[in-house]
Amino acid sequence: MNKHESDSVIVQENVDDIVEIEGSKFSTKTTIGLAKGGDFYLEIDFQNLNENKFKALAKLTQKNERLAFKSGLVKKESYNITHIILTEFVSDQTLNMHWKCFSDDPNLY
Repeated sequence: MNKHESDSVIVQENVDDIVEIEGSKFSTKTTIGLAKGGDFYLEIDFQNLNENKFKALAKLTQKNERLAFKSGLVKKESYNITHIILTEFVSDQTLNMHWKCFSDDPNLY
């Protein structure tokens, strides 16, 4: 168990979801937890990626800044998540990708 997981209380786990990151939509299994300090902790397991979507996500991992984020699950549960900060990701050559993130409030900037 990594630091993020041990510091978070999971409230939704492996929920089928459609997320939109920086204007691109992806099918996912989404896990959302509450982290210390009031942020949300997210794990996003991307599903059924093709090569183009995989490459788009790979580019986003290199941005090193907050990313605009929308999700059916976030909207349904009325969570205040509009941006995420990617803290860790795992990908492989079979077009699988998994992200660990925290929410980021753009009103703080």
